[in-house]
Amino acid sequence: MQPIAYLNDSPEAMARLLTALMAIDERIDDAEVEALSKLDAYARLSITPPRFADVLRAYFAAPSTGAPAAGGSVNLAAPIDHSQYTPLIDCITEPARRALLWDILVGLARADGELDDREAALLRLIALRWWQGEVPARLRRIDVPLTARAMEAGQSALHAAAG
Repeated sequence: MQPIAYLNDSPEAMARLLTALMAIDERIDDAEVEALSKLDAYARLSITPPRFADVLRAYFAAPSTGAPAAGGSVNLAAPIDHSQYTPLIDCITEPARRALLWDILVGLARADGELDDREAALLRLIALRWWQGEVPARLRRIDVPLTARAMEAGQSALHAAAG
């Protein structure tokens, strides 16, 4: 089965990228689902919750999305496969939609109180593809605190990059 192709910048294309972020750690937390409503994601993306659910189901039904197959296993320590996510990222082309989606993505990644390493890697890849790695200052979010573990991981990455 081939993944469904959505039009660039469509609500479905944006929902698929949100789904990829939600699924990257091999689980979709209740906090992430609740965050979609708290972030007003459905209205902001102009997609209904049932249509979002259709996109989510299609994401998991397509084997090339990287979503774990039923009964399958994944190497949780492995880095993310950029080639798997790049097509999802690159189909969001309009700057205003990128800014809107970035805000929702960051809120969603932090919804469970912890920024998983794979979630951070996907956000870094999105920033690289959309803004050559430098998120515009007006889009940087500091309103949601990271857990101590996530902050330590970020500090370790900064020290490794500097050294």
